[in-house]
Amino acid sequence: MSLLHFVTGCDSQPQQDLPTISDSNLRSVPEVAAKPSEVACESVLDQKYERCLKAWKHGIQWLLNQQQADGGWHSEVYGVMQGGVGQTALTLDLLTRSESLEGVIPPIAIRRGIDFLTKHVDEMGLVQGPGRAADYPVHATALLLRALSRTHAVENSDLSRQLTAALQASQRIEAQGWIQSDPDFGGWGALNDRAPLADTTSERSYRSGSPSNISVTRMVLMALAAAQGLTKETARDAELFLGRCQANAPMPMSTAVYFFTPDPMDILNKQGFEFSADQRPQAKPYPTATWDGLMARKICLQKQFPELHRPIVEPRHEKPLPFSTANEGESFKSPDGDAGLDYYEASQWAELRVFIRSIIDTADWDELIQRLLDRQRADGRWENDHREMREDDPLIATPFALMALGQWLSEHHP
Repeated sequence: MSLLHFVTGCDSQPQQDLPTISDSNLRSVPEVAAKPSEVACESVLDQKYERCLKAWKHGIQWLLNQQQADGGWHSEVYGVMQGGVGQTALTLDLLTRSESLEGVIPPIAIRRGIDFLTKHVDEMGLVQGPGRAADYPVHATALLLRALSRTHAVENSDLSRQLTAALQASQRIEAQGWIQSDPDFGGWGALNDRAPLADTTSERSYRSGSPSNISVTRMVLMALAAAQGLTKETARDAELFLGRCQANAPMPMSTAVYFFTPDPMDILNKQGFEFSADQRPQAKPYPTATWDGLMARKICLQKQFPELHRPIVEPRHEKPLPFSTANEGESFKSPDGDAGLDYYEASQWAELRVFIRSIIDTADWDELIQRLLDRQRADGRWENDHREMREDDPLIATPFALMALGQWLSEHHP
């Protein structure tokens, strides 16, 4: 993947209104979209649609076959994820997007997954694995809440309220002992860490644990918005955190670009850091962090300013595809910090096609889908040859790939 040319900030005039942030805009596979007008284009598109639908069903079936007797999906690649919380939540997030495709996804599979995730919760109400295994509890809780918001089942209403309260309480704000000068203030991290303590000099001590990051923060904001649990105060504080993850150095055309977490020295900022004009270190932005940041910021702005129904960004540059590689081989090494995030970025593009559609060019989107089709394994799964971000585990890569295919199908249903 070549270095991404980023999109501009919110000062440009919009060409058309965009949908507000709502999971109701994430259309399920059987919903109808407009056909191309020309017969020749219809024939080609119909063929691609049939291939895409076949691949989607094949991948879904592979994923359903991996559900264990306890109702969860458990990693066979990474021991730390064998508890199954993170992967079960990710799978439910996928399955509930496509639940209305009759005969493909048994409702019992979703119910069993929900029951597995809610057997164990911590003192805050966040989901956790058997034996109190902490497998990304904040992220998993957000994915579960978002999945529940799509089911509209009455029996899930109390659970949704509990999960909403847990996510609200895990935001790093004053009520939890954080202060606005803390880099993590306003965000969410992978774990529900406590606020740092003041040392004898009244300065904040070094915080160990998981920093607030832009990915988990975006997922929590989406979940709270979908469950009608996002308040203006929560959005206001989250936007403070997002501002700390936005690159401040002058960039072409007032671009709005983001990195993963505020600490420039944190190894989680996969592009590393550089020195600004005033010789201060600043993390380098990169694509997946930018996509998360743009979506999170739009959610915050729309909550604080409900009248805002316009793009916060406008495309000014060509953007390379995920999976770009010099030799078109199965693996690649990205120079922009996204190596190993092929399928995560594909799922982000699916979200962006709904939330900030103008960012993703339709031709690029179609080519991305073709790359996904070409990379599916014979048994229906996807996996990445790179291990950096654990996408070599098919229980991570496959749901991400299917999210992208499902969104494309929803846009092209005949």
